[in-house]
Amino acid sequence: MEETIKNIEETFDVKLPQDYIEYMKNTNGYTGIIKEEYYDIWKLEDIVSGNNDYHVQEFFPNLIYFGSNGGDEALAFDKSNNMSIVLVPFIGTEEDKIVIADNFNNFINK
Repeated sequence: MEETIKNIEETFDVKLPQDYIEYMKNTNGYTGIIKEEYYDIWKLEDIVSGNNDYHVQEFFPNLIYFGSNGGDEALAFDKSNNMSIVLVPFIGTEEDKIVIADNFNNFINK
């Protein structure tokens, strides 16, 4: 798992939030309800390929997708906003992003 985290951080030139890392060490993903909303938090080993599949760095260079709402929106870390958690349409623009939490812990426990 440490190697996967290191690969993600090197690929996106970022330090993943410690609360996210701890959560993933305990769960390595989650699909279900978080505070009355459905979310699919991707496994660590799916982060790089998922971002590549959606061409995230090409269209949203400040975002790192790490899941979805099971519909048409991605869950992402926003590198331009202190790694806040945002929802952004898979087909949309960065202006469409909505901040849903200022950090991962607040997202999980909001």
